[in-house]
Amino acid sequence: MSRETLDDNTKFFAPGEESPRCAITMGIGTILEARKILLLATGASKAAAVAKSIEGPITCAVSASSLQLHPDVTFLLDGPAAAQLTQRDYYQRVLEMTALLTPDRLS
Repeated sequence: MSRETLDDNTKFFAPGEESPRCAITMGIGTILEARKILLLATGASKAAAVAKSIEGPITCAVSASSLQLHPDVTFLLDGPAAAQLTQRDYYQRVLEMTALLTPDRLS
């Protein structure tokens, strides 16, 4: 990790608590090779990125937007992370119909 990343991450830990000194990173190409993808996002600070990833154009400026090309991606979001999605009602309806008609897709 860069010094900047290390310094940024210290805010997530109590004073004197050790923060991670290394991380494993994976490129979007490797991620797209997966059979299934689960993206978990929580909190309002993720809302803009989530909306761009799901509803925005596919662009190198938003790497996660390439997930739109994958055949089996699940976004697991809390309310604040989903707050900027403009099609929330539609996504809820799709989820309800999937649960009703093909419940095995949700297990």
